[in-house]
Amino acid sequence: MKEVKAITGRAGILRIDEHNAGRFFYDLIRHAAHAGVRRWPLCQRRSSSRRRHPHRSRAEPEDGDEGMKIYLAARYSRGPEMQRYADDLNKIGHEVTSRWITGSHALDSQLSPIEQAEEQDRMAWEDFADLDKADCVISFTEPPREPSSSRGGRHVEFGIALARSKRLIVVGHRENVFHWLHMVEFYSEWLELLRKLYIEAGEFV
Repeated sequence: MKEVKAITGRAGILRIDEHNAGRFFYDLIRHAAHAGVRRWPLCQRRSSSRRRHPHRSRAEPEDGDEGMKIYLAARYSRGPEMQRYADDLNKIGHEVTSRWITGSHALDSQLSPIEQAEEQDRMAWEDFADLDKADCVISFTEPPREPSSSRGGRHVEFGIALARSKRLIVVGHRENVFHWLHMVEFYSEWLELLRKLYIEAGEFV
């Protein structure tokens, strides 16, 4: 099956196939730069009275702007990898709300069954709060049929985000039919998405 990318705009959906994608994006970026466009409609920043810090990098939001709040959903064992991606996102002005990536949700096997149940309840509510705070959810998926001890929480988080009409991005593989919905953005790898976010932040790379 040929890969199809979709760009969602207010007027509808424009589908670009593998033959015209490169030329389309080149023309789009060139036109936007010529017109002085600094960001795309699908990534509207919140207005803020916060003053710009003098040591921020130029890729971070300009004075009066604030980046997205982003929740990273992935297999728990990928926490250290997610921390690196959170650093990448912070550099272009976005805030990552996922507390689980710090390793704080590792279950202590020394706890009693009751204590373990209470701890997992706390973790679930913490994830829910972090997810609810976010504007956008990036789901890092796994290859089909890969042996894994994954607990599958990322699928629940994706579903909650879908129900709440948050921006949805999948990185890796489409694991189920909901990842094929037209409003879900898909990228095969992290650097591909990061390049897109740099463009949205006004850094044409």
